[in-house]
Formats: sequence, structure tokens, C-alpha cells
Amino acid sequence: MLKRFLKEISPRTSEKKTAIVTASPRKSGRCSILAKELKKQIPKSFIIKIADYKISPCKSCLKCSGGSCSIKDGFQNFIKKITRAETLILISPVYFSSIPAQLKAVIDRSQFFWENRMKPAKGLSGRFVLIGDEKKNYLRCCSIPVRAFFNTLGIKYGGGFYLRSCEIDKKIL
Repeated sequence: MLKRFLKEISPRTSEKKTAIVTASPRKSGRCSILAKELKKQIPKSFIIKIADYKISPCKSCLKCSGGSCSIKDGFQNFIKKITRAETLILISPVYFSSIPAQLKAVIDRSQFFWENRMKPAKGLSGRFVLIGDEKKNYLRCCSIPVRAFFNTLGIKYGGGFYLRSCEIDKKIL
């Protein structure tokens, strides 16, 4: 699956400014390893680690319905950075059959854009890569909030891949 993913992603991103976003809180885990490998293969790419931004969870204060978010943190800078790209590759580990809290906080905070009918990343295309240890493919359940996130921001969902950790270990390490 890793070979298929790399083969498929290469021609679609090789000439485009690509944001490679890692959702893992681990600094040097498999998501980071894959991101670095992709950066080598995609000349105009840059890596964004969600863990490098202090992003608080949504407080459900409903202030966003009035046009502004009450939380001032790293979320705004994170969104600015991804909207500078032409394509997006979102890499996430599987945590308890789902996505990690850091990515979920980003998705929940995107309520502001949904509430205000804003599409800050309109025109971007995106892919979702999920990395897990289990034989079971969790892509179906984990991609639901990711697809909603992409749709909310205006990112065209180009599909997802489930990569087993052992594939990354064999190919890259």
C-alpha cells in the first residue's frame, strides 16, 4: 500500500506547493518519518506539525456565530500556513480506533468557518493518510471527521490511504 500511495501521490504533487501535515503528538514517530520521506520526494513541500501549535479545544461558546472566535491561540497561524499550499497531505496515527485529540481540536475549531460559511482553503486538494498497527483498516471511521474538515475549509478530498506501521518500518527505516 505504501508503494501504491507514493506512486499515486507523486505526479499529483510534484509541481505543487504541498503542505504535509502531521497530526501525531510524537516528534519522531512514523507520521514524522513518512512526512520527511514525502518532503524528499515533493520538491515544493513543507511540513507542518499540529503539535507545534498550541491549539485549544472548542469551548462551544457560540461566539463564532457572531463572526469571531473567542479563543486566541495557534489555530489561526496553523490555518494561515495550510492555506498557503496548493495541495495538502494530512498524516495521522490511529488512536483508539480514531484520530488523535490534537487533530480533533483542529477539526472542532473549524466550526468557526462552517458557522460563517467561509472556505479559507478553497481550491486546495487534499489526501488523508492514516497509519496504524492493526490489520483492521480504520480509514473508514477516521476519515469521516477529516472529510468534514476538508469540506468545511473548501479542500477537495482526493482520497485516503491506510498504511500499516510495519510498511513504513520496512520501506523507510
